[in-house]
Amino acid sequence: MDFPKTWDKTDQNAVKLYEQCKPYYKADEVEKFQQIFVPSPFFNLLCIGILIYTIVSMILIIVKRKEYQQMKCSIKASLLFSLGSLINILNFYIRRVMFFDYPCFLIAFLSAIGIFSLI
Repeated sequence: MDFPKTWDKTDQNAVKLYEQCKPYYKADEVEKFQQIFVPSPFFNLLCIGILIYTIVSMILIIVKRKEYQQMKCSIKASLLFSLGSLINILNFYIRRVMFFDYPCFLIAFLSAIGIFSLI
């Protein structure tokens, strides 16, 4: 299998990934190899469903604020937890969908924000 034409040969990570996967694909299976980086429809549906659920949860926390206060639940903690979950899920989803175009610094930055808002 030849090195994919759309990949950057100067990128050490791309070359390393290619070398690791090369033994498992035949010479004419370059397109099949590139398809492993395309998320399945189930993955898209699952992530979008979780994102919608999280956003609806945040809206309900804001709308039903008085009920949360009567139950002695912390609205700020609930919103921060939901916001952290939203950031982490978005980071994971966008990183998976835009595997080669997603800037590396955003992975660490958004993960840190998402994790610290969960604490």
